[in-house]
Amino acid sequence: MKMIAKEYQEILEKELNRSTYLLLSLVVASLQLFKQVKLEWKAHGTAITNFV
Repeated sequence: MKMIAKEYQEILEKELNRSTYLLLSLVVASLQLFKQVKLEWKAHGTAITNFV
């Protein structure tokens, strides 16, 4: 799976201008971070609503 992601990364980097590519990378990194946090909260049995 990582090889496919690397290929897409190289293609996107060539096709998009630099600022668009950096913005897309930031969005993807943010989504990955949110997914990890959600998994950790689920593992600890803590609901997001407990923090509101």
